[in-house]
Amino acid sequence: MSTTHTMPDDTELELFRTISAAQDKYTYFMLGATGAALGFALTQTRDASLTLSLIPLALAAACWIASFYCGSRNILLRNATIFANINMLQIKRGAGMAHPDPAGRLAQVQGVSKAMYANADSAAKHAVWQFRFFVAAAVLYIVWHSFEMYLRG
Repeated sequence: MSTTHTMPDDTELELFRTISAAQDKYTYFMLGATGAALGFALTQTRDASLTLSLIPLALAAACWIASFYCGSRNILLRNATIFANINMLQIKRGAGMAHPDPAGRLAQVQGVSKAMYANADSAAKHAVWQFRFFVAAAVLYIVWHSFEMYLRG
């Protein structure tokens, strides 16, 4: 196994940084919007008694909580992917926790690479579910609000 590798050029690094920053902003925006939506929805029931008409709102709250969980997992898994990538680069050049034998380093690189791609795949799935749960919660909130308006009318 060769311990040399080609580093990305400045353009590639800048594109990576730009995409990573945009993903971070989106994820944190969704986390903030989820928290705000959940908080607002809860204030709507401050004086409400427990009735069956609250089921859509309870489901919306559950979806917002699931969205928040998925967003948090997305961040953790993306960070784990980056750390695994750093570890893999160190192993390839024989630094850090690299096995002294090139054949052993190859096995290490393969193991870290497998974990890195699994983390990245899982992070992407959590990002998708973060959005899906957020939208489902918004729809359920609108259903609840419409139902409440119907019951008052």
